[in-house]
Amino acid sequence: DTIDYDDTGRLSISGRARPGALVNLYLDDAHIGRVISDANGVWRLNPERRITPGLYTLRADELNDAGKVAAAE
Repeated sequence: DTIDYDDTGRLSISGRARPGALVNLYLDDAHIGRVISDANGVWRLNPERRITPGLYTLRADELNDAGKVAAAE
């Protein structure tokens, strides 16, 4: 839902999935983190590494209970 940078290049990404879902995030096909959505289905990730502002392709994969991709955006 939201992508934001602060002045130092710290990235913040948030979105929605089913409650308690595991979500893997990729920036230009490079894995940048994993997060679990809360009871309302909202997740937020602040990757450890700094990201230079620019144009990237972001992918969020929601995994099912078997660890397979259930939804990708």
